[in-house]
Amino acid sequence: DVPTNLYRWGGITQLLGGPRSQRELKKTIDDPALYGLDNPKLSITVRLRDDRELTVEMGNLTPDGGAHYASQSGYEELYTVDYSWGDVMLRLVDELPYPEWFYTMDPNEATEILLFEGNEVTSGYGFDEDVGEWVVCDLPASAAPCAGTTPADAEVLMDYLTHFGNPIIDGAEVLNLNDPADYEPYGVGRDAPYVHIRREVEVRELLTEVYRTSMIIGDVTPDGNNRYAVANETQDIIRVDKDWADKMLAMFELQQ
Repeated sequence: DVPTNLYRWGGITQLLGGPRSQRELKKTIDDPALYGLDNPKLSITVRLRDDRELTVEMGNLTPDGGAHYASQSGYEELYTVDYSWGDVMLRLVDELPYPEWFYTMDPNEATEILLFEGNEVTSGYGFDEDVGEWVVCDLPASAAPCAGTTPADAEVLMDYLTHFGNPIIDGAEVLNLNDPADYEPYGVGRDAPYVHIRREVEVRELLTEVYRTSMIIGDVTPDGNNRYAVANETQDIIRVDKDWADKMLAMFELQQ
C-alpha cells in the first residue's frame, strides 16, 4: 500500500529496458568464478507484461572499472554492462524508491520545531548554538531557527523528535490531490495541527544544507486504528498509527 516515488521510479523503469551500453566478450562462460558470476553481486529479474521473465546477473568490475561482467538467463554468452547502469541497480537494493512521505529522520539534525494550529504558529522551540541548548521561542518568530530566552526541556524535545523521526505509516489513502477542498473531509486542511521540523545537515566541511520535514495530522480513520495525515507537503493523504499520531498531538498541549 506504499506507491513508488514517481520521479525516481520513472527513470528506473527506463533503465530496466536495458543497459546504456553492453559488449559481448565470449560466446560461452568458461569459468564463472573468474568474473564474479559464481556468486553474483546482483541478480535482477524483470517480469514482462506477457509473463516472460528475464534475469541478469552482474559480477565483478572489469579491470578499468568501467563495466560489470554479466550474464543473462537463457544465454551462454559473457558480456559487460556499463558501470553506471549497474551502480543504479545496486543502489536500488539499499535505497528503495519510497515516496517523499515515507521518511525517517535523525533527531540530532533538528534545529527548530514549530507547531501550527489554525494556520498560525502556536508554539516553537529552537536550538541555540551559542549556548548549546533548546529554548522556547518568542513569537512571532523573526529568524530561523527561531530564538528565545527561556530554556526548554531538552529531554522532552529529543523524545518528541525521535518519535517524529520514526513514523508508523499504514499506507496511502488518496494520491495526487490538487484541490485544497479535497483535503478537508480527512481533517488535513489548512487549519489542521501541523508539525514543522527544520533540519541542518553538514554535507561536508563548511557546507550545511537545510531541510524541512513536516506532518499535518487529521481525523481518525473509520476503523479507529489510524489518523489521516499529509507528510512533507506532498499531495497524498496517508494513514499513520493513531497512538503514534496522538503523541504528536500531545505536544500542542505542552505550553497551553
